[in-house]
This record gives sequence, C-alpha cells and structure tokens, in this order.
Amino acid sequence: MRKRRWFVLLGMSLMLGTGIPAYAKTVDATVVEQSTKEEGYKEEIGETLKEGFRQNTKRDEVAPLYLEAAGVNYYSQLTKTERQVYDQLKDITVSQGKMELVWPEDLSFSADSEQEFEQKREELRNELNKTMQNVIDALSKDYPELYWLDIPESKYSWTYRRTEESGKIYYNIGSIYYDVVARYTEEEVTSLNNKLENLKFEGNNRYQIVKEIHDYLCETVVYKEGEDHINEPYGALMDGVAVCEGYGEAFKWLCDRAGIPCVCVVGTASQEESVPHLWNYVQMEDGKWYAVDVTWDDVGNEPSYTYFLIGGNTVTSGKEKFSENHISVGDFSGVGYKEFIYPELNNEKYYENSELPDNSISYSIHAQNIGWMDEVSNGVKGGTTGQGRQVEAIKIHLTNQRINGGIEYASYIDGKWQNFVGNGAVSGTTGKSLRLEALKIRLTGKMDEQFDVYYRVHAQDYGWLGWTLNGAEAGTVAMNKRLEAVEIRLVQKGGEAPGSTERPFITGTISVTYSAHVQNIGWQDWEFDGEKSGTTGKNLRMEAIKISLVNPFLDGSIEYRTHIQNTGWNSWVADGKTSGQTGKGLRMEAIEIRLTGELAEQYDVVYRAHVQNIGWQDWVSNGEKAGTSGQSLRVESVQIRLEKK
Repeated sequence: MRKRRWFVLLGMSLMLGTGIPAYAKTVDATVVEQSTKEEGYKEEIGETLKEGFRQNTKRDEVAPLYLEAAGVNYYSQLTKTERQVYDQLKDITVSQGKMELVWPEDLSFSADSEQEFEQKREELRNELNKTMQNVIDALSKDYPELYWLDIPESKYSWTYRRTEESGKIYYNIGSIYYDVVARYTEEEVTSLNNKLENLKFEGNNRYQIVKEIHDYLCETVVYKEGEDHINEPYGALMDGVAVCEGYGEAFKWLCDRAGIPCVCVVGTASQEESVPHLWNYVQMEDGKWYAVDVTWDDVGNEPSYTYFLIGGNTVTSGKEKFSENHISVGDFSGVGYKEFIYPELNNEKYYENSELPDNSISYSIHAQNIGWMDEVSNGVKGGTTGQGRQVEAIKIHLTNQRINGGIEYASYIDGKWQNFVGNGAVSGTTGKSLRLEALKIRLTGKMDEQFDVYYRVHAQDYGWLGWTLNGAEAGTVAMNKRLEAVEIRLVQKGGEAPGSTERPFITGTISVTYSAHVQNIGWQDWEFDGEKSGTTGKNLRMEAIKISLVNPFLDGSIEYRTHIQNTGWNSWVADGKTSGQTGKGLRMEAIEIRLTGELAEQYDVVYRAHVQNIGWQDWVSNGEKAGTSGQSLRVESVQIRLEKK
C-alpha cells in the first residue's frame, strides 16, 4: 500500500487570498473604455470567479442533509435568476468565445447623490458576482465534462452608460457578457470525448455498473501529484494520473453517461490530518444514497472496496466511521455566498443481493391535512377519493431492480411544471398548501427499454381519468382542479394498458396579460389577450410596460424590451418585470416581445403599437419591432395576444 499524499488545488490560493472582495477596491480600476455595439456605453469587468474547494479543518457535525431540497443536481438549489443564467451556460463549447447573456431582469438604477450611486453600484457588482459564482459552482459540479473551462480567466462583464439629469444619476445597463476561456484545446476535448464513446460498462444492474466504473478508475489511474491535468477528469481518463478531484469528477462523469444518479461531494477528510478532499454519493435502486471514494480505494495493485457504496455509519478505519473522516462542505468555492445541500447519506452500506420484491414500482403521497401516507405499490391507489383532499407531493422509486435504469417524474403545481426529479426524491411541496394538478412519469436506461410505466390520476370534478404512459401528461392544467389520487404500474414493453386510455389529460389555455405605465396616469389595470393597454386620442405617452402569462403550463417565458427616449433599447426582461422608465418623463418609442422554450414551439406572440402621428401599426410577432426608433415618436398604446402555431 503506497502512502497517501495530498494535493491542494491551485484554485485555493485564489479562494483564500486576502479575504478582501474585489468589489471593495476602487471601482474605476475595473472600468475599461472600448468600442461596443452600444454607442456611448462603457464596459465594466466583474470580479474574478473562484474554482475548487476550500480548506476547512473544523471538525463540526455534518449539517442536516435533505434529499427533498437537493434532488439529484445542484441546479435545483439555485434561484430562478441563477437557473436562467445556468441554462444559457450549460451548453457552452470550447470555441464559444464571448457570449451575451439574457438577464431575467433590468439591473439599471438611479441615485440622488454620488455617495448613493457608489453604494448602489457596489451592491450591483456584489449581486452580479454572487449570481455568477453560484451558477459556476453548481455548473462545474453538475457537469464534470466542462473541466476544460478556465473559470478564473473566463470573465463576465457588462456595458453601462452613466448619465446625469435634473440632479439624478442614472446607471443604465446595456448588455451582460460571459467570455468563455478554455484551458484545453478543442483537439484535446474531442480526443477524450471520442475515447468515452468507445468506453462501455455492461453490468446487468446498477451495482455491477458502479463497480465496473470504480474498478476501471482504480486499475487505470495512478494517484500522482505535480503532473498536468491531475485536478480534472482529463488527467484520470486520458493521462492516467489524478488527485482526488480528478478521480471524483471522472467517476461522476462515467456514472452520468451510464444513467446512474451521482453527485460530487467536497469537504475535508482525515487520516493523520484534515485536508481538502472530493468524493461521491451514488443513488442505488432502493432510492438511497451511498458514498464512494475511488481515491482512497486506489491503494494497491488491486482495487479496494473499503470506501465502495458505504454508509455514514460504516466503520472504515479502526473505530472511525465514514461520516467522521469525511466532512462535507457545501460552500464549493469558499466565498460564503451559498451552502449547497447534499443528498442524505444512508447510514448503512449497500449490499448487492438485497431481498426485495420482483420488478416493482412504489410511491407515497403527501395529502392535504394528512401528510405522508403509507407507501403503496404496483397500481394500488395512493391518495384519497371522495374526501376532497388535494395531493401536495409525491415520491416514486423502483424496487428489486434486476435491470439498470431509473424513474423520473414531474409535477404541475402553482401554475407551472416543476423540473423532473427521480428515484425517491420529492416532487411537489409540503407545508405550503399547494395542490398538484398533473403528473408526468418516465423510465430511464434499460428499464425504459423493457418496460412501460402506466399511470392515471383522480382529478377534482372529473374522477378517474384515463391511463397514459412514458412521460405523457396526466391530470388537468390551467383548470384549477386538484389531483386527489394516483395509480402507477409497470407493464412489459408494448403490453396492454391496465385500463381505458380515454382522456388522460385535460387542459385549458395560456393567455397573456399586460399593464402600461402612462403619462399623467401611472400604472393602468391589467389587460388580457389583445385588449388595448394605454390610451388613444389623448396624446399621452407610454413610459413602461409589464407583461406576464396566465396559466403558463408549458416550460418557457415571455421576454420583452423597450426602446426609450434618450436611452435606446433596454435589456430584455421577463415574466412581469418592468421594462421602460417611470418618473423620468421619457417616452417609450418601440417594443419587441418573444417567447422561449416550449412556449415558443407551440405559440406565437402577436402584438402591435399605436404610435403618435401614425395610429395603429400592422401586427408583428416573435421579437419583431412594434413602434419606431430614431423618429422621436411616442407609443401611446399596445395590444398583445398569443396564437397557437
């Protein structure tokens, strides 16, 4: 057994530093004068983002971990704004270069004094850095295949224009950018991707596949410090050398490719002393999470299994439990912005030959005024009927899996579809009195190849709806009807449905609502679906607008921006945020509106403007300009509607 040595990431020096945040320094030092597409704007560079994990020698008790909050990825723990930025970055490429980000809200501000201006500007920088740091933290741990991204060198920036008028200082944000810098060449990235395409793990169940991945890394990788690429999965998978971060991220990447839920865990570990470390949690067929530390199992000529699929109470060395020598830390980059939550680690070790019923599906319902009900399986009713109780959350998992794969499900709740979760995680909410209205359930991996998952729901005023299968919607949407009970069954692929498949899903319609801010009037009442918002025949300018969706049961948003007198085009905003300016006496001159996601695939947004000296213009759609620019003409009124494609 070779003696274990430890390597501290170079990124740690960036994290620890002086402890003084960059935004506390002289702000003007980061302002760069350069040509931009927006005339009259300057560009400001944000604070350098951090990577890696921090050293933490405190031996505190591990914080409580809640699978309900964590899900299977760290994306689910971000704010709505952070998730929208994350969604734009998760598909970046090595050759991406500088990209413009669509920010969910307008960050422009005004101030009455230089002191207030500097304070708000510092708050803006801090908020931007917090958002970007949290996004990069989650993204880098969810997607180890982005190992090539040079996080400290990939700067974010924004263009701005400072103006002063009538004693006020205005700070208008133009565009926000992220400059993607790669630490690997495109050829290196392609070479590794090609290698992984030919790397297959063919176990008959999840345990066997996880073991094959564990053994492959133990047999092909050498723990070695001082080499290139050892902190990334590239070093483990291409060069055959790595330290803990390279081992752990390579393990997660291979599990991801095999369809096995896995997360990276960062923190401190101790043998003789406490040091920074990275390991993994894996979710097995029983829906529980177990620890794997490939680094500590790679100790000789043959793989060790001391740290393979073990629990928090598993004794690993002497009398010390795993949870005592592996202390998780949720602040990935050590800057103090966010403590990510890990899945709850099972207490006991996982054993391959657990005694479970044959291929089954089990589920538990959280019902109104009852809480979590007893788990049922294989088509037995979960929930209540005839009592008027709403289903508020659901957990589903597979039992006795002899085939690799998983189960995923999503709930329609509070006017929108939630993200898919899987394998025993909570979908829905508890303690908020919010009703589920519809469900989608699907299998993954080889389970999906050999089985169909059928399900039906009992809906308020409709009773039992028809059976549906494999990710289709079941229930009601945009009808304000509660889901009261669920039945779920597995059927051999192509087999007969358990019953009638007539009308499993009933839907209302999505509509648009909007409110105009009008000269001498202020905010008007909300209008709907093609109604006029603003005024005509009164020579009053529109100054701002808010637009939102009603019953948005499809994924996506409505985004819009306005062209304002003396300011030009504002940044895109979405979902009820204000676009334009109020209290400044500036006219709105044009507007552009667009849909995103599934909304854009199924609907067009159609709109027109009533313009000074012109009247009603022709209808335009999907991001086209309504109004004028460069003619100093005010928009007086708008009409907006959605049309099915």
